[in-house]
Amino acid sequence: MATGRPPFIGASPSDTVTNTLEKDPTPLTKLSSERPPQLERIVNQLLAKAAENRYQSAKELQAALATVRHPPSVWDRLFRNGK
Repeated sequence: MATGRPPFIGASPSDTVTNTLEKDPTPLTKLSSERPPQLERIVNQLLAKAAENRYQSAKELQAALATVRHPPSVWDRLFRNGK
């Protein structure tokens, strides 16, 4: 969802499964350079092979997502400081 493409792709369904089990995904910021590095770390943890390396609860994930800095939106730039 963060890049518009799946994290693991293969020539066949079995290749996709093998890639999912054995390979690391392409870095998020390499696929979508406008994505913040914090989001890449979160996605990598979500895709960790070992369950103990993933977020252990939705609350833990929510806390991590709250740290992601978003670039200012057009709205923010137009109306900064009440202008």
